Amino acid sequence: MGLDPEVALESSLGWREWGRHPIINCYASARTQLIDAKFTYRLGIHTTPIGRALKYPAIGLERVSRRLRSAYQDLLFRRYTALHGLHYGPTGRGYQTIAGGSHVDHLARYHGQIPRLAVFAYEYADILRYEDGDTFVDLGCGSGQNIRFLAERYPASLVIGTDMNADAVALVRGCEPSASVQLSVGDMRDAEFLSLLMSDRVDHVVLSHVFSLIFAPSARETRELRQGFIDRVVEGSRKSVIIIDNFGKRGELSIAIEQKQRAHVTDDVMSYFSKHVEGRAFMVESESSQAIIFSRKN
Repeated sequence: MGLDPEVALESSLGWREWGRHPIINCYASARTQLIDAKFTYRLGIHTTPIGRALKYPAIGLERVSRRLRSAYQDLLFRRYTALHGLHYGPTGRGYQTIAGGSHVDHLARYHGQIPRLAVFAYEYADILRYEDGDTFVDLGCGSGQNIRFLAERYPASLVIGTDMNADAVALVRGCEPSASVQLSVGDMRDAEFLSLLMSDRVDHVVLSHVFSLIFAPSARETRELRQGFIDRVVEGSRKSVIIIDNFGKRGELSIAIEQKQRAHVTDDVMSYFSKHVEGRAFMVESESSQAIIFSRKN
């Protein structure tokens, strides 16, 4: 009786690879055995004596790993909720290159920026329905890359920009020639500030790589904060909301360290729009980014 084809193939591949990367292959083999032990146990599939012996240690290790990851994630949520304000504060790294510098330097920076919003405004015009004369609000406008685009493309429109960093807002204020641009310093995570900003409904809301920075001291509080935020901007917009950012898998929420005082959160942002039957949410992409567009029904 010949050797099982699968065993023969694994043996052939294994011996060739073991000589190249013994440590990595040892890890891969052990991990494969643990994953397979859990899989066969849960589905009631016949397995090897090794698989039967490993099923309980594998399940136990999975539970411990899940608890450790949850505790680690909540630690990061607590820590970076506090550090986030420092990163974008007067002495933080967020806009360190803006403070100081000449007006000529500021103008060069402002007009040399590439607006992330532009490609979506062109490619998905039928969904966004931007028109000259509409009102726009850019939440977390930073140094104004999208403010410049909107003010130039829609000169009859009121464009409102806000950011928590005073230096960034000052740069936009000092460089933007349009009188139709209104700017303010504020933290969009603050419910009172957001409600005041959105008290007069606008046509369009723009968030460009800032939604990933909206989080609270725990995963549960983060979901609640994000859902409340989406509810508020949807209610306050007449036509559309666009979130340009990185998004996570369905049902998953995670926080990752980016640098000493900054972390970012990824999760299933589409799910926050599911309750809003007054419009439809679309996932779209460009060559360099992706976005979720919520478009109100006509």
